[in-house]
Order: sequence, then C-alpha cells, then structure tokens
Amino acid sequence: YVTAHTTMIWADSFLADLEKAGEHADKLTYLNLGLGVGFRVLEFGPNFQKLNFDVVSKSYRDAKRRLLVFDYEGTLTPLGSLAGLSVPSAATLAILAKLCSSPKNTVFIVSGRKRDVMEGWFREVKSLGLAAEHGVFFQWDRSSSWQQLSDALDLTWMEAATEIFQSYTERTDGSFIEAKESALVWHFRDADPDF
Repeated sequence: YVTAHTTMIWADSFLADLEKAGEHADKLTYLNLGLGVGFRVLEFGPNFQKLNFDVVSKSYRDAKRRLLVFDYEGTLTPLGSLAGLSVPSAATLAILAKLCSSPKNTVFIVSGRKRDVMEGWFREVKSLGLAAEHGVFFQWDRSSSWQQLSDALDLTWMEAATEIFQSYTERTDGSFIEAKESALVWHFRDADPDF
C-alpha cells in the first residue's frame, strides 16, 4: 500500500477532496451557534430560512393543539456521561410543568436513558410524556403505564455485542458499557481523546 500510494498521490487526493468539499460552499447558509467551547458553525442548504420568532410565537398562541417534543440530554441539560450528572434543574422542571399545565399542550421528553431513571427525574411533572431509550418505551403521563413501541423486540444480539463491547472497554481507559432493556451503549466520552 505504502509503495503504491506515494505522498504525491496522497496530496493529489487530498486537494481533490478539498476542492469537492468547497464546490457548493457559496450556495450554503452558515449559522453560528453557542459560545466558548460549545461554539460551532452549522451548514444549511440554499433554501434554509431561520425561523422568525414573531411568526412562531403567533402560531404557538393561535394553535388549538400543540405537540412539544424535547430532546433531553444535550438540549434541556448539558451532556453528562453518568445518569447522576444529567439531573434536570429545578428551573427546567418548573418550565416543563408550566408547559404541561396548558390543556392545549402535549409535552414529551425523548431520551436515551432508561425508564426508571426518567421516572425518577420527572416524577413531579404529572402530565409530562416520556420516551425512554430513544422511544422504544413511552408513557403518556405519570398515571399511565409504559408502552413498548413494538411487541417484536428481538434482543438475541445483545449477548454477542456485550462480548465485543467488553473487549473494547478493557482496552480503553475511561470507557464503560451501559446496558439497557433494548440497547447497549459503549460510552467513551470520558476516555483520553488522543487515544
């Protein structure tokens, strides 16, 4: 491979990729988001239009029924590797309770977390809908029972996947496996980023 792919071939390939990446740049819209370490530039297609606050606000006020679906971790709360680090603040719970108090609103939180974790975090917001494990399990409010998205949930793959994850976890300091009812997650955000 090394003898057939010289530095000249690599440079030509790199420059071709760079040119291709910039071909449509003048037709795209860029939007800055965040501050400090969380700052990033988002790229949108040529027909993208930023939402107009006045239009959205009027539409919200005039709507007869509203469905509000919020991603939890990374949106309503900062990312945290352990469940205990992502607990919703009192202010977040108060805002959710206020949104849920309107009979026009159906409010849902979607998270990758387990059912019991979400129930513990949001037990005080009685009419809040929860979708655990990215929607595999959902609950319309605290008084309803959990439902499963599909009755045909095949989890036979988990044993083999656990063995593979364990081999990587043993070799990656700071990583760990989170076992859920419907999924396995290999967390590595606390691992050495240079590793």
